Amino acid sequence: MESDASATVFSLPRALAYCFVAVRSIPYRGHLANYHQYLAFGLLQAAYNCYLHPLAKIPGPKLRAAFYFPSYWEIWTGDMAYNWHGLHENYGDVVRIAPDFVSVIKAEGWRGRIAYISSSC
Repeated sequence: MESDASATVFSLPRALAYCFVAVRSIPYRGHLANYHQYLAFGLLQAAYNCYLHPLAKIPGPKLRAAFYFPSYWEIWTGDMAYNWHGLHENYGDVVRIAPDFVSVIKAEGWRGRIAYISSSC
């Protein structure tokens, strides 16, 4: 009787193993077969953009630092100028708008936060 009771106890590792086997046994291997690789790459790219990118020290929302879609959404809706103004009110003169885009509202912010090479022209 004890063996019957122990067989009905829920085990999370066993349930996850069953799910893994069920997903792996799907016969179709189309263009979504490597979705986990795309997801892992996107998450690693977002982590790099937030913490290891050369612009990581520039203040701004982490979602904007990680992904491009907030900027694309603003362009689509037409709220770019309004939203950027709010970001400058919250974060200061220099704000990271996208993973590779920085908005500077005053010349003092440009000179104080971002290193630049002066040309001799």
